[in-house]
Amino acid sequence: MKIRIHRWCGVTLISLLPWFAFAAQAAAQSQVLYQPGRSPKLRGNTGKAQKARPADGASSYLYGVLYSFCSTSDCKDGQSPAGGLLQDAAGNLYGTTSRGGASSTGVLDRDPTGALFKLAPPAQPGDVWTETVPYSFCAGGGSICADGAMPMAGLIEDASGNLYGTTTDGGTNHGGTVFKLDNTGQEMVLYGFCSASNCTDGADPSSGLIQDAAGNLYGVTERGGANTSADGGVGGGTVFKLAISTVPGGGWTETVLYSFCPESNCTDGEQPSAGLVQDAAGNLYGTTLYGGANTSANGGLGGGAVFKLAPPAQAGDAWTETVLYSFCPESNCTDGNQPAAGLIQDAAGNLYGTTYFGGANTSANDNTGGGTVFKLTVHPGGGWTETVLYSFCSFGGSSCTDGTLPSASLIQDTVGNLYGTAASGGANNSGAVFKLAVPAQSGGAWTETPLYSFCAAASCMDGGIPSAGLIADSEGDLYGTTSAGGVNNSGTVFELALPSFTVAGTAVSVSPGATTGNTSTITLTPTWGFTGSVTLTATITSRPAGAQDPPTVSFGTTSPVNITSASGVTATLTITTTAPTSAALGRPAHSGIRRYAGGTTLAFGLLFGIGIPRLRRNWRTRLGALAFLMILMGGLLACGGSNSGSGGGGGNPGTTPGTYTVTVTGTSGSTTATSTVTLTVT
Repeated sequence: MKIRIHRWCGVTLISLLPWFAFAAQAAAQSQVLYQPGRSPKLRGNTGKAQKARPADGASSYLYGVLYSFCSTSDCKDGQSPAGGLLQDAAGNLYGTTSRGGASSTGVLDRDPTGALFKLAPPAQPGDVWTETVPYSFCAGGGSICADGAMPMAGLIEDASGNLYGTTTDGGTNHGGTVFKLDNTGQEMVLYGFCSASNCTDGADPSSGLIQDAAGNLYGVTERGGANTSADGGVGGGTVFKLAISTVPGGGWTETVLYSFCPESNCTDGEQPSAGLVQDAAGNLYGTTLYGGANTSANGGLGGGAVFKLAPPAQAGDAWTETVLYSFCPESNCTDGNQPAAGLIQDAAGNLYGTTYFGGANTSANDNTGGGTVFKLTVHPGGGWTETVLYSFCSFGGSSCTDGTLPSASLIQDTVGNLYGTAASGGANNSGAVFKLAVPAQSGGAWTETPLYSFCAAASCMDGGIPSAGLIADSEGDLYGTTSAGGVNNSGTVFELALPSFTVAGTAVSVSPGATTGNTSTITLTPTWGFTGSVTLTATITSRPAGAQDPPTVSFGTTSPVNITSASGVTATLTITTTAPTSAALGRPAHSGIRRYAGGTTLAFGLLFGIGIPRLRRNWRTRLGALAFLMILMGGLLACGGSNSGSGGGGGNPGTTPGTYTVTVTGTSGSTTATSTVTLTVT
């Protein structure tokens, strides 16, 4: 910069105008005064690890038992879980057992008790999960069990951490209960069924609940309702709502939204035994185990139905029930028979579920079949179409390795694949966990893969008969329960996990240009038996606003790394920053009038050297001499001004201080894991 300015002065000094000199001086001063600003620090996830996930591969899953029930005397820790699990934000698992608990006597056929359990994840990988029983039912003892007994379904949780569920027995009227367990461990019965004559308010809620945005609860009862006969008829079941009181400390109000079997032969459905789903408009969807349009006039139970319950247009009016599909219209029920599980709904409004019997493998002489996975497609103009996505092996077959008799609802991943359990079948005929993959081409066949077959261990110590559905965590690992098997043959909580690894790194704080302390140790820890070569890459994913000379990151020869055992391996991430520099040989700047003294003296010397115009000369001569003097002084001032600023304006400010986020990615085939490292440049 300095050399270029002096060359320019030598060539154009005579023609330089004064205001150019002023502009050059101002520019030089602005460069000297500029200092890079510090942006506010960005909060990063220093060292936070994320588990890797294979892109596909059902065979990649590995199985583990997290807990076997009845590990205490008289099964005080619970016995025979029949419902699914709930996972909170901290990773704890919650569920219910239909027997056991603190009130248990250990006599299975005389012990309608049950428990609510919690499984806490280990603090260190490889340690065991810890089971506790926050509440045991039938706490009052005796034959009443006013607080409820025999919970058969899973739980739901509200924003405050309170848990809600149902019991099929107990309550003041022995019709079952809806209960709440608050976050202090206090149990409260919100409603006891069979409180109305002939149980017209419902009886035996054996499935779970859903909750709307206002906190109201919805569920079904298998029996009871307005169509219960006075001579002891059990009724066709109900859909009910429990409305929370608007008065603090007030009670809950139960309303029967619909009672099944008001029509001849229960063509509207009978005995709903699974939970509900609710769409954005407030419509409720569910299944009935029996009934439907194909109920025969001679007393046949029917193949079951999928129904919709629409809220009234005006508050206080009746809800409207519509049967979306009735099973068993086809020969031998090849479309499915007896949907024992609830539904799930995708973003387009389509419904998915399972039937316990029926399907393409139904034989002509037994009309059973091994069950189905079905889809109900909604049409824009109204109406629904049922499609059997998969038919399981015929019940009683000798090689039902794919599973049979699915009795639980499904879950769906982000690409549309479905996951579920079959209560029987599998390689060992004790049930299976399966995956149903979306076809590659529209209209193609779905592909079923057993992820795990139970009773693979001696004496079924790995569990057997999974009668409840699955849940999945954010990393794609699956969790569920078995109602039998395990170390004590009283059921298990299990996990199906993906072999993987985690990535974590240490934070770094450096000054610009530092060559020591500028590395982060990246640790890769295998989980569930992962082995293989992992390639590491890193990028700067956030930086201060307007940052100059951002850092560069590299693993050098420390990547890839090989994981060959359960021990973690490390790699070194090197971070390179730029130190600030200043212009070489820059003349020190001077302040005040002294900066221009030499140039001014020279200008007046030249002026006197060429002579001051005499007064007798005309005005044109005097004006020309004055203009010459001004141009000469301006050029000298510009050269001096530029030269004075060159010492500070020609440098490099270096890497801008502030907080940067480095994202580290480990890749091994289709398996990836990411983590972030916080870099602070001081």
